[in-house]
Amino acid sequence: MTDRTVEAIARACHEANRAICETYADQSQTPWSEAEGWQGDSAVKGVRFALTTRPT
Repeated sequence: MTDRTVEAIARACHEANRAICETYADQSQTPWSEAEGWQGDSAVKGVRFALTTRPT
Protein backbone atom coordinates (compact mmCIF):
# COMPACT_ATOMS: atom_id res chain seq x y z
CA MET A 1 0.00 0.00 0.00
CA THR A 2 1.37 3.40 -0.92
CA ASP A 3 2.10 6.19 1.56
CA ARG A 4 -0.51 8.28 -0.22
CA THR A 5 -3.17 5.63 0.32
CA VAL A 6 -2.27 5.24 3.99
CA GLU A 7 -2.49 9.02 4.46
CA ALA A 8 -5.88 9.10 2.74
CA ILE A 9 -7.17 6.43 5.13
CA ALA A 10 -5.72 8.33 8.11
CA ARG A 11 -7.38 11.54 6.90
CA ALA A 12 -10.74 9.78 6.57
CA CYS A 13 -10.43 8.31 10.07
CA HIS A 14 -9.46 11.69 11.52
CA GLU A 15 -12.42 13.41 9.88
CA ALA A 16 -14.81 10.66 10.99
CA ASN A 17 -13.59 11.05 14.57
CA ARG A 18 -13.99 14.82 14.31
CA ALA A 19 -17.57 14.39 13.08
CA ILE A 20 -18.37 12.07 15.99
CA CYS A 21 -16.91 14.60 18.43
CA GLU A 22 -18.99 17.39 16.91
CA THR A 23 -22.11 15.26 17.39
CA TYR A 24 -21.45 15.52 21.12
CA ALA A 25 -20.71 19.29 20.95
CA ASP A 26 -16.96 18.64 21.25
CA GLN A 27 -15.27 21.19 19.02
CA SER A 28 -11.73 20.28 20.13
CA GLN A 29 -10.77 18.42 16.94
CA THR A 30 -9.47 20.52 14.07
CA PRO A 31 -9.90 19.59 10.41
CA TRP A 32 -7.14 17.38 8.99
CA SER A 33 -5.70 20.33 7.06
CA GLU A 34 -5.30 22.29 10.30
CA ALA A 35 -4.21 19.44 12.58
CA GLU A 36 -0.83 19.60 14.26
CA GLY A 37 1.92 17.44 12.81
CA TRP A 38 1.87 14.97 15.69
CA GLN A 39 -1.84 14.32 15.13
CA GLY A 40 -1.31 13.40 11.50
CA ASP A 41 1.72 11.29 12.33
CA SER A 42 -0.24 9.46 15.03
CA ALA A 43 -3.15 8.78 12.67
CA VAL A 44 -0.82 7.43 9.98
CA LYS A 45 0.95 5.19 12.52
CA GLY A 46 -2.43 3.90 13.69
CA VAL A 47 -3.45 3.03 10.14
CA ARG A 48 -0.14 1.27 9.46
CA PHE A 49 -0.54 -0.70 12.69
CA ALA A 50 -4.11 -1.69 11.82
CA LEU A 51 -3.08 -2.80 8.35
CA THR A 52 -0.23 -4.97 9.58
CA THR A 53 -1.84 -6.48 12.69
CA ARG A 54 -3.91 -9.59 12.28
CA PRO A 55 -6.49 -10.58 14.87
CA THR A 56 -5.74 -13.81 16.69
